[in-house]
Amino acid sequence: MKSVLKIFVFLFFSSVALCIGSVEPSNKVRLQFRWMHQFQFAGFYMAKELGYYRDAGLDVEIIEGGTDTDVMHKVIAGEAEYGVQTPSILVDRSKGHPVVVLAAIFQHSPVALVVSRESGITSLAMLSGKKIMLGAKNVEIRAMLKSEGILDKVEIIEFSGSYGDILSGKVSGASGYVTDMSYVETQTEETFSYIRPETYGIDFYGDCLFTSESEIKNNLDRALRFREASIRGWEYAMENPEKAVEVIKRKYGSEKTVAQLLYEHSQMNKLMHTDLVEIGHINPGRWKHILETFQKIGMIGGDYDIKGFLYTDHIEDDHNIARAILLFLATVLFAVIVIMYLKYRKEKIKKTLEEAKHKEELLKSEARFRGLIEFAADGIILGSNDGYITEANQAACELFGLERNQLTGKHFSEMPFTKESLEKCPPKYDLLNQGQIVISERIIRRPKDDTEITVEMKTKVMSDGTYQSIYRDITQRKVAEKEVNSLKSWFEYVLGATKTGFDIIDEDNNVIYVDPKWAEVLGDYRGKKCYQYFMGRSNPCPDCAMPVAFGKGVSAISEEFLKKENRLVEVHTIPLNETRNGKKLVSEFNIDITEKKNREKSLMLFMEAVENSQDGIGMASPEGIHIYQNKALTKLLGDFGTDPLNVYADKEAGRRMFLAISSGERWTGEVKMISSGGEIRNILLKSYPVFDLKGKITTLVGIHTDITELRKHEEILLNFNAELEKKAAERTAQLEEINRELEAFSYSVSHDLRAPVRHIIGFTDIFAKEFSATVSEKGKEIFAKITTAGQKMERLIDDLLMLSKTNRQEMTKSPVEMGTIVNIVLADYKECKENRNLVTVIPQLPVVKADRNLITMVWENLIDNACKYTKNKETSKIEIGFRTEGSEYIFHIRDNGVGFDPEFTHKLFGVFQRLHLDKDFSGTGIGLANVRRIISRHGGRTWAESEGEGKGASFYFTLPIN
Repeated sequence: MKSVLKIFVFLFFSSVALCIGSVEPSNKVRLQFRWMHQFQFAGFYMAKELGYYRDAGLDVEIIEGGTDTDVMHKVIAGEAEYGVQTPSILVDRSKGHPVVVLAAIFQHSPVALVVSRESGITSLAMLSGKKIMLGAKNVEIRAMLKSEGILDKVEIIEFSGSYGDILSGKVSGASGYVTDMSYVETQTEETFSYIRPETYGIDFYGDCLFTSESEIKNNLDRALRFREASIRGWEYAMENPEKAVEVIKRKYGSEKTVAQLLYEHSQMNKLMHTDLVEIGHINPGRWKHILETFQKIGMIGGDYDIKGFLYTDHIEDDHNIARAILLFLATVLFAVIVIMYLKYRKEKIKKTLEEAKHKEELLKSEARFRGLIEFAADGIILGSNDGYITEANQAACELFGLERNQLTGKHFSEMPFTKESLEKCPPKYDLLNQGQIVISERIIRRPKDDTEITVEMKTKVMSDGTYQSIYRDITQRKVAEKEVNSLKSWFEYVLGATKTGFDIIDEDNNVIYVDPKWAEVLGDYRGKKCYQYFMGRSNPCPDCAMPVAFGKGVSAISEEFLKKENRLVEVHTIPLNETRNGKKLVSEFNIDITEKKNREKSLMLFMEAVENSQDGIGMASPEGIHIYQNKALTKLLGDFGTDPLNVYADKEAGRRMFLAISSGERWTGEVKMISSGGEIRNILLKSYPVFDLKGKITTLVGIHTDITELRKHEEILLNFNAELEKKAAERTAQLEEINRELEAFSYSVSHDLRAPVRHIIGFTDIFAKEFSATVSEKGKEIFAKITTAGQKMERLIDDLLMLSKTNRQEMTKSPVEMGTIVNIVLADYKECKENRNLVTVIPQLPVVKADRNLITMVWENLIDNACKYTKNKETSKIEIGFRTEGSEYIFHIRDNGVGFDPEFTHKLFGVFQRLHLDKDFSGTGIGLANVRRIISRHGGRTWAESEGEGKGASFYFTLPIN
């Protein structure tokens, strides 16, 4: 009979194991993000950083996403086990993709439609007929547009990644996250408005953690461990944003600033409602509402069933299967009992006695159990399935500072836990109901003495629905951990501040530990051979100090070149009095001496440069004792000995120099010194003191330049200059005499030329009037030509005198308003204005410092020139203006006259140079030459431009601004 029962029990538990057991899954998993590193994924970073994944038996690789990342397909294709996606994952599920949601990170979606505030768009109706940018997974916005009936009335284009397209008007709106977009608004003058889906009744979850059905079916336990560790990471990240931001910047290289990441945290807090809802919470009823929304707008078919989409569905299925198997096996068991009933009847009395004995043993066992509970070192509390305490041992009473009758009957929510510890680690009823043991830390404020202790709490719901909690006082452990962490952080800080790397290596060259700062630079290379990772070698380094440290048990120092880091370190290898896996250990302090070696090398190069300098360089102590001289100084002045004053021809001058630099001053001057050949040499001496970090003089330096030959050449040059100045003065006197003679000659010539020319003009005019009746037409024509030639001769004499006067006239510079002068000159051309249609364009001109009379002559010549060469135009246009370029004003005058051939531009400003016939345009060819001379005397330049005959001309001149 007993053997039959044994066989049955074996079959029963074997069947259960086959039905609910699974093969141990791999601990390596991959998590795929849909976007680049930022606070949006902070909880996952912290779960990895703080070792929550590792504690759950998982080795997690985090994969960054981007604009084109399709997270769902990567998970289904097996490129990642887990992913983060928007509620669009439900649409993917409806299309046959076997995905399962594990947790909702955001209780409300951060997605919004971003529009420019200046556009005035405040509702969806105003977007009709306009263009917007959306990503493929922006289902919330598409649902919002569909619900308002304008999805077909807007043009949707692919998201470009730039919100500048909104401000430029290229598009009217784009999808965005309010968690980071509103930060842009706080930092710039360009502001945005947001149209939120919630306003239109579209209230979806935000980022969702999901996996594949294959992962759920084959590795359900791993998926649950991954979910739990991730949520722990999120709880820490939301409570400690500064630490999370530091990790995101340091380990994941986020391009966002610290301020942006912290702002993102503050906005996410509003969407996650961590004060009201447990992070990761998913409500099946809410998902059904999201499904109904998708069905209403046509994104999912009306007959679709959400069953199997949430991970809880699969857990319940597993439980149902297990219950069905157990029910089946119970039925089989009952049948066996019925069959064997008759056989049992014979042994009924015996069995009754055995049961009585067994009951007695149970009572004794219960008594022993209660004794164990009572005298256990840890506090133990038992409770009912509705949360009330039914029993507590003495250790629990002492931990909570309450009597037993004060604990029993109290509801769990009335326990004296601090509010902060409850908020930091809230009860996890879902995990308890799944049969998991929940481990958490809480702080108890004991009402008896108002003191606080920290306890580690392990809670499990029993098969009958009651619960059991074990409390252990870890206050001292937490203090010790804090002290250890402080010492560790101080140690790591000192290592980082001194650029010292620290590692521990065993006698097989395996790296056991490396400090975090080095790990940041080199990566985690624990378990690798030190020579492979650092040196890129396949064998141990020949000069390594570790064999000495291991063999002799003493510290050793060596220098190593780290190939991977391209730097030199001084390695202090110290044997440790510990072993790991039976292997001896050494610690290494790797002190960066790259800069030190570079300084030594630079010093050597400096000394080489000093030694090979062409100037003589010497050094002395602050007491005046000569300690060094380079080759050039020895060649020039010989060996100084110990007294540097030995080489001074004037030793008193040397003492004054040493007194000056010994008191901290620099000294430069010319001294006479005795060369190695006994000659007196002129030396340019530059001396200065050298100070240490405390301001104390350590060395006196002197730089000696032999200027003997230079002084000889200077003397020759001075004599030459004196002779040259004498000749220049004589030549200047001769030129002044010649100029006076030329001036007298020009006045004499002008007077002597004017009289005959005026006589010719006057007598010709009298003759033409008195004898006009007797003179033939041919004669009249001749007289007219004589008169015209005489007048031209008279103008030429005046222009020559003016040109001569321009060179001789003394300039008197004063502030001159250019606009006033131009208007005065134009007013003198009344005839020009009256005879034809003249249009002038004159902007406000600057005030310059110049000779007023000479500048007036410039404008008279240029304006006369413009009026003259536009006389054949129906409308004469003259434009006057200026611009500033560098330190000059550049003035211009443009006309629409006959212009000139650019090939002959160089002749325009020459004396008597004319590019047009006198019969077409009268003139002497002196006006522009006069302009160039006046502007040159003012330090300016002149030039002209034209595109050719009949295309007008532009004349330019410059004047200094100051």
